[in-house]
Amino acid sequence: MARPFLLHSILGGAAFLSVIPADAYADLPAPPRPAKTDHPMVMKLNLELVVNQAATGLVVPVEARGSHFFVDAQDLRSVHIQLEPNSSGQVDVTSLPGVIAHYDGSGQRLLLEVPADILPLQTIGMLSRQPRIVAESGTGALFNYNLYAARGGQPGDQFSLWNEVRLFAPFGVLRSTGNYLHSFEDFGQRRFLRYDTSFTYVDDLHIRTYEAGDFITRTLPRSGAVRMAGVQLSRNFSIRPDIITYPIPDFSGTATVPSAVDLFINGHHSMSGSLNPGPFTLNDFPYVNGAGSAVIVTSDAQGRRITTNIPFYVASSLLRQGLSDYALSAGFARKNYGSRAFSYGDVVLNAALRHGLTDWLTVESEGRYTPSFLLGGAGGLMQLGQLGVVEASATISRYQGTAGVQTRIGYQYSGRQLGLMMNHIRRSSDFADFAGVIHSGNRPLLPATNFSLPRRETQISSSVTLGNELGTISTTYIDISRKERRHRLASLSYSRPIGRNISLMMNASREFGNGRTAAMLQMVMPLGSSSSVISGVERNTGGEWRGRVGYSRATPLEGGYGGRIDLGRSRSEGTAYRADITMRTDAFQVQAGAYGQRGSHTQWAEVSGSVVMLGGQAFTSNRVNDAFILVSTDGFANVPVLQENRVIGATNQRGLLLLPHVSAYYGTKIGIDPLSLPTDMTSSVIEQRTALRMGGGKMVRFPVQRLVAATIIIHDRDGQPLLAGTPFRTSDGALSYVGWDGIAYLEQLSSDNYISATLQDGTECTARFTLPAGHSGTASIGPIACQ
Repeated sequence: MARPFLLHSILGGAAFLSVIPADAYADLPAPPRPAKTDHPMVMKLNLELVVNQAATGLVVPVEARGSHFFVDAQDLRSVHIQLEPNSSGQVDVTSLPGVIAHYDGSGQRLLLEVPADILPLQTIGMLSRQPRIVAESGTGALFNYNLYAARGGQPGDQFSLWNEVRLFAPFGVLRSTGNYLHSFEDFGQRRFLRYDTSFTYVDDLHIRTYEAGDFITRTLPRSGAVRMAGVQLSRNFSIRPDIITYPIPDFSGTATVPSAVDLFINGHHSMSGSLNPGPFTLNDFPYVNGAGSAVIVTSDAQGRRITTNIPFYVASSLLRQGLSDYALSAGFARKNYGSRAFSYGDVVLNAALRHGLTDWLTVESEGRYTPSFLLGGAGGLMQLGQLGVVEASATISRYQGTAGVQTRIGYQYSGRQLGLMMNHIRRSSDFADFAGVIHSGNRPLLPATNFSLPRRETQISSSVTLGNELGTISTTYIDISRKERRHRLASLSYSRPIGRNISLMMNASREFGNGRTAAMLQMVMPLGSSSSVISGVERNTGGEWRGRVGYSRATPLEGGYGGRIDLGRSRSEGTAYRADITMRTDAFQVQAGAYGQRGSHTQWAEVSGSVVMLGGQAFTSNRVNDAFILVSTDGFANVPVLQENRVIGATNQRGLLLLPHVSAYYGTKIGIDPLSLPTDMTSSVIEQRTALRMGGGKMVRFPVQRLVAATIIIHDRDGQPLLAGTPFRTSDGALSYVGWDGIAYLEQLSSDNYISATLQDGTECTARFTLPAGHSGTASIGPIACQ
């Protein structure tokens, strides 16, 4: 009954209002309006800053004043938004150029859209090919030897012993080389000839090399070196393989949102990384020389990709901007090297300098002085963008009061399909060569023209790659003029693969003027990973043809046998042969062979190796040309040792193995194979990376020890297995956990052991167990009660 009454009341009220005239409300006041104010509503919030869709995880105080948001300057800098240096306190982010701010109420975030120019530059990768490993060296000595004997042929029957005595320590290397010769011709001549004696210290931190004694001068790449005795200070970047000395391109771009980036160099994947919004530079660059192409691919979370192609040119002959390479030497010229032990001449001063003025220009200079000779020169190398490198230099010499000039110009381009190199040198008739002056012996001063330097030299070479299937074509042209004589030579070479393994090579050359032509055709076919067969024919400049066939097998670095045999036949010489066999062991290397042709035959044998003293012990090994590593496994024999992931040998009965083939200053990876260890042996270290100083050696230790272990079953006070995951500590304080059924595995145990466990209720219990004296391997013990 109530609903009809309510409905009638509403309808009646509506009818009454409909008959009231509209102007009946004209005298009523207007509805109230919000009061006007110059101060918008202020809200103090704590919001997470999100920059270009990248969550920063940083929640900061934010003051919202209408559509403006104020954030502390330090908080903005924390998310890498660059501000004016004098900005401090509250900063209105909406007033920053190009910045748009949105308030996300549901997520309690402040969303910022920031232009790239106020975000910091990101650098992906390091300007280094590999991290630096500080080179080390122990203290010791070594004696390198090469014993050689020959019979027949020229220069007749003879016996010689080349040797090197070397003392090394962290503060430097002292070495001396010489040769003892016993000839059975000429009334049995016997003599010992000293070659070089020197001390070398390398400061790899400052990239300086100090030398005293006999040495070869370090000069510009296109200048001749001479032997001296004295002192030399030089910079040698080879002692710092972590430093890239030449300019490399920086590949730059901008990421508007968080992205992944991939870099491809010449079609090969080079690196990957993650980018925050903002500009970026990629400089993790592989070894590349010459022209190439880089592709940068950025991908965001939505799968959108941007691909950028960038051509580049890398010139390894230039120095990076700011780098300098130099050599300063002073002493006496070495003369009659190889025939007299102590033959020295005039005082010599030598200096050379290279400096990277910019990334595209490297300047060079040199100077040399003796009492009768003076030389100075300057030049430079300049990169022509993507077109290659041009070089030029001028050198002035003064000898016996007469001056001469040499000029040089060159060009080089190296690409994936095309290579081109051109050099041209012109000399005046009075230009004197430094090496020629030095090696003039004790004779009176000679005219500069007697040093037989060509007046003009031109060399042009090129190579064109036709593809993996079609091979490569190379050409060379040489033009040398000496006074009234001119020698010109042109050659053409072609090589290509046949199938998957066989290589075919052809070469032809012709001397202009006399019309002499030579040619060669050769095919190489590998047989497995270490052997190959070679066959071919060749034509000499006299027009005679000669056939050749041969077989070679490389000697394994870790030890074994190798050798080669070559047979050739021509009409004038008959059959010519050369054969040798090599046996390499951990202690030495033995070679023997024979060679000859019609009417002349020679047999020879050679033994080479090294005797090393390190850590108060003596070792025999293959010849140590540079540095060496002595691997120790703490007395355990027959442990396989790996060098750069390759098995190189096994430790001897003393648990030692000497590795003689180690390059100084380069990080060498040394390891042992844990899977080859007996089940009762273990090592806490199975791999190390180390670097050695030049000419030095050190011991690398792997703490191999016999394993004393046990599998124990632990019960609680009620005789039930401890719960899985129950923590406990052993006698030496090491933390471990109980497994299923109360089983635990323990290592490095002694004859008397105890454990302390923390039970689920927080209480502790202890248990003791013993092992028989001298036990090794893994014992099974238990159950034991933890009380």
